[in-house]
Amino acid sequence: MRVDSTNITAHKMAELGADEGTVVIANSQSKGKGRMGRSWQSPPGNLYNSIILKPQISPSLSPQITLIAAVATAEAIGKTTGIKVKVKWPNDVLIHDKKVAGILTEMECQGNTVKFIILGIGVNINAPLNLFPRELQGSITSLREETGDYVSLTDFSRCLYQEIEGYYDLWMTVGFSRIRNEYNKLFLLPEESVQISSGVKTMSGKIQGIDDKGALLLCLSDGNIERIIAGDVTTRPKAEDLRKCS
Repeated sequence: MRVDSTNITAHKMAELGADEGTVVIANSQSKGKGRMGRSWQSPPGNLYNSIILKPQISPSLSPQITLIAAVATAEAIGKTTGIKVKVKWPNDVLIHDKKVAGILTEMECQGNTVKFIILGIGVNINAPLNLFPRELQGSITSLREETGDYVSLTDFSRCLYQEIEGYYDLWMTVGFSRIRNEYNKLFLLPEESVQISSGVKTMSGKIQGIDDKGALLLCLSDGNIERIIAGDVTTRPKAEDLRKCS
């Protein structure tokens, strides 16, 4: 099935009352959505899916779902292919520093109540990399590229949903702390300083991990720790002394 965007389709279905756990799956998208208004390249042969979730939580906790999905996706890749992966905060899954999967969560609230959250996950599975724009080809990979063999979308999808359900239930039962430990094991921590753009604010420092709420911890040059809920991370040459963060 080809859609404009699985997130858009799932959002419409949620507005019409679709049950929690409803999944929209597509083989390709004409208007795939990425973070910060970016597009998500969606050639045929990969997995593009969005899940409707209706957690009874404060909206402030919703960013944790992105991290939960990253862990679940990493586990599914490991179990179906044997490949070890890393995660880049907040929403990328990497193999050998190349992006193989991305996550986009979108929330609909009514006052201080979460109506629903759309969890979108795109995984590069079998599509040839030459179907992607040239400027992306050096920074992405796929499961087929890494294994040298065709990967069953059905088997991978089944494993992914099992992992998501397991971690989602764990989160609803005991909270985020145990999932945070799993995320930190997978977290690709840059050794160099980074620059983070969060809204109109830009900060530089060294990443220290994530806290028990799922916020990124950034050690600034003065030694203070800044908690960041959302933003874009880019590596950059060191421009100041960050010894207080070591």
